[in-house]
Parts: sequence; C-alpha cells; structure tokens
Amino acid sequence: MGFISIGHTLKTFGVKGELKIEVNPSFLPDLEKAPAVFFLEKGKHLPYFLQSVKPGNHPVILLEDISSKEAAHRFNSKEIFLRAADIDPAHLEVDESNDLIYGQLIGYTIIDSAQGKIGVIENIEAYPQQEMASMKKGDDFILIPLNEHFILEIDKEKEEVLMELPEGLI
Repeated sequence: MGFISIGHTLKTFGVKGELKIEVNPSFLPDLEKAPAVFFLEKGKHLPYFLQSVKPGNHPVILLEDISSKEAAHRFNSKEIFLRAADIDPAHLEVDESNDLIYGQLIGYTIIDSAQGKIGVIENIEAYPQQEMASMKKGDDFILIPLNEHFILEIDKEKEEVLMELPEGLI
C-alpha cells in the first residue's frame, strides 16, 4: 500500500488536542474525506483516525483518542500521509507536475542490481541538484539519489524501484 505525503503538522491548537497543520492545497479535499491520516513511527505508517477537520488557511485536525494538548504535543512538526487509495488521482497529477517528481515512491522498496534490497523509502527530500530517497538502514538514515541515470525500473505493482547505484554509495 502506498502513502503520499500531503503536508505536516505545525503545533497543537487549543486545549482539546487539536493540531494546526500545513497541507498541500490540492490534497485538502482528500484530507476532508479521508477516514485517517498516517504518521511515520519507527519506520512504519501508523493510522490515526480523524475526528474532525476544520478547513482554513492552516487547517485544524482532531484525532480520535487524542483529547488534550499534552497528548497531541507528540505530533508537533510531523509529516502527514494519506493512503494513495484515499487521494483523487487528479490531485496526484497536479502535485507531481508542481512538486516532487518522485514523490509517489514513498513506501516503495529500493533494490540495487548488485547489492539487492537496500530498504523502504520513508521520505523524498528535494535538494538543489536532485531528489533524494530517505530511508533507515540499521540505526542510520541514508539518502539515495533519485535520477534517471540510476533508476532502471519502477514496478508500481510490487512497489519496487530497481536501481544501479554507484559502487561505494551505501
């Protein structure tokens, strides 16, 4: 199952555990219809069911089972994901053309032609030269450059990216 980053939390709002968020405007209708948002915790996308979404310049969300400012505090400054299945494909096309080229690869496994499985992409980060896949390998986070010179194939069904990485990169 693929996940798409739609924005991030800013900080707690009020005393009931609400969170002020910043979300890509093209994904706001999807957020309002989604049953849950996902946060990356210990390398996995964990669901948190939405109790309410208040639209605005900075929307405010309330998660089920989070009922105090203290309980919501742990979600400050975290990236927010939706399941790809919860996003209207037309919104993805807009996002891909205006934002990250490889943003849809979050959750895919990178496989190097020589070394085999490298890891699961947790995030895509934009750098001036290119986009980088961020993943955890052991206790370390590593960055893998995403560009057409290294990518051999993207298998959407298996959610895998076959790459030929330069020797010594990992």
